[in-house]
Amino acid sequence: MSRLRISASILLVLALVGTTAVTASERLAASVDGRVSSQSAPLRAASVYAYQLADLSLEKVTTGTEGEFSFASLPVGLYKIIAFKPGFVPTVVMLSRLAADARQFLDLELNPHTEIVDSRGSFWELREKIPSDVLRDIQIAAAGNEFGIRSYSDLAGSPFSAKMQASTGHRESLNYGEATVAGGQLDIEGKFRDFLVGISGNFSQLEPETAFGQDSATGRTQQVALDLVNPDRSRLKLSSLSNSLTTFDHGADSIDFQHHMVSWMQPIGRDSRSEIKAQYTEENNFYNQGPIDALGLPDSSRALRVEGSYTTPLTQRATIQAGFRYRDLQSEYAVAPIDTFSVLPQETMELFSRGGVRLKPAVVVEYGLFSTLRDGSLSLVPQGGVIVNLTDKWRASTSASHRIDQTNDFSYNDFTPAFFNDGDACETAAEYCYKLMLSRVWGADQSMSLGAVHRKYSDTMRMYFDRDFYDRLESLFFVPGDSMPEVQFELTRRLTPDILTRLESNVASGGGGVLVGGNQTNYENSVSYMVTSLDTQFEGTATGVFIAFHHLQQNLDPLAGQPILPAVEQIPSFSFGGYVNTPLAVNLSSFDDAAAAVNGVGKQLELQRLQLMLSQDLSILHHLAADWAVHVNMELSRGSTPDSALYDEHDLRKRLTGGIAVKF
Repeated sequence: MSRLRISASILLVLALVGTTAVTASERLAASVDGRVSSQSAPLRAASVYAYQLADLSLEKVTTGTEGEFSFASLPVGLYKIIAFKPGFVPTVVMLSRLAADARQFLDLELNPHTEIVDSRGSFWELREKIPSDVLRDIQIAAAGNEFGIRSYSDLAGSPFSAKMQASTGHRESLNYGEATVAGGQLDIEGKFRDFLVGISGNFSQLEPETAFGQDSATGRTQQVALDLVNPDRSRLKLSSLSNSLTTFDHGADSIDFQHHMVSWMQPIGRDSRSEIKAQYTEENNFYNQGPIDALGLPDSSRALRVEGSYTTPLTQRATIQAGFRYRDLQSEYAVAPIDTFSVLPQETMELFSRGGVRLKPAVVVEYGLFSTLRDGSLSLVPQGGVIVNLTDKWRASTSASHRIDQTNDFSYNDFTPAFFNDGDACETAAEYCYKLMLSRVWGADQSMSLGAVHRKYSDTMRMYFDRDFYDRLESLFFVPGDSMPEVQFELTRRLTPDILTRLESNVASGGGGVLVGGNQTNYENSVSYMVTSLDTQFEGTATGVFIAFHHLQQNLDPLAGQPILPAVEQIPSFSFGGYVNTPLAVNLSSFDDAAAAVNGVGKQLELQRLQLMLSQDLSILHHLAADWAVHVNMELSRGSTPDSALYDEHDLRKRLTGGIAVKF
């Protein structure tokens, strides 16, 4: 009896083991496995969708570190398998499941995304194949990628992530002497219900290291921003920036700059969208940066800008966008310009349309027309371009634009502030602009581009090369007539499996335009700049090394032999545009007198700056509850501006700041 019970027990155990083994085998046989890659490199954190055409059911998985994915069980039916990762064009394949226990394998290849006509231009040949639910999820994921969120699955454990950063250090400034700077930053991003939310804020404070005196300054900057993406793909952005700086070189001169912005993007239907943006800017002594400034440049101003656009596809291969820009500018002058018509126009209206059409799978033609109306004058800027995919890895593009002016009898130059590599200067300040670019992509994170740009300016523009408010003097003036050829180069390369580097360089030299100064003296402008940076990430040790070099130079040389001011003793007082001008004594009747009365003739600015920034993730060195990192920024600079008196142009100025950041 005992032996019978043991045998029965053994049989029961074997039956259970056999049942378990059969179940696991069936589950393995029923799987749909695969791999997602880009030009043989595996893609991790890519989304893979299985969309059944019969009942419209949807399943989604995320690839692992080697690009692998698996659907544990898919019933019999016809499926669309869609693979996607931000930065790549989705791929769609059909999958037929003839039996629920069939085992199948898919090898899916993604091509790097190339923006051609609009942000969804690469989807032209795919959007009809992708189900609307999947397309919406893809577009929201792409928006989330701008926050740094790879996918919703990244937020599965916690709906929000946050990063806090604090820094302090010592800096020697060209115009403000030695000072201590301290600041902090907070970034929050994540998913709330079906919304993607990004909140950020930062501040910094500048304090002189010596008692307030000549050539010292105190300053403060602060900014807050909100970015919200709705489930229907509409998007709201809010931001507020406030900067102030008080210098003590000639009394307490205040330099202020404020910028507030709100924008809204709303999808209309499946493929169209509308966008509207409103910006308010208020500045005091911010644009005036030296003894020689453009005639008509205000001492303070308030500007309201409103922009709107509508984008829609005309056909499956063509897209068009139309919009407007409106500016209302209120300027104030301590001393009114001698030429009343040289002040900036108060109201400006721009209308534009642009689009593109794919003639062949490898050829896209772009077109556009910009028109500007200000103070009764009209300018038209037709533009066009061609993008050609030479091979699956090489692409060439060229574009051209040229301004046609129909002006009134009044002569003035508008003024445009801009940041280096922020937006397209060809649209706003160029008389003509020609571009030629050749690029190559040969992997998920390996690319190269080489291009040349030749632009001639029709408006006055001040270009800033650093977003640091305290470094506002590191900027260049471009004036009407300046011709600026530029060479651009970019290389992103994975040197080893754990080392990723990116090299960027822009070199330009030109000028030739004529600046009419505030004293109505004419100067020939000469400008050159070189901006080079190398950003390297050592992923194995979570170390970042960033090196940058800036060289900026500008000369203003008086035009010889030209009479500048009329030979009069006094100009009567008058009112214009909200200011009243007191009688202005004028004793300069020749160019030599005018040139002798102006300081800083010749070299206006020459700056060289070398920056080294190091960052280290501490979590790689020791297991911590949160992600901690330290960063150190070191800079050496030398040079001069017309107002600099603290340092010789050959003296080295040093900056050293450091801080710590935590992410959780």
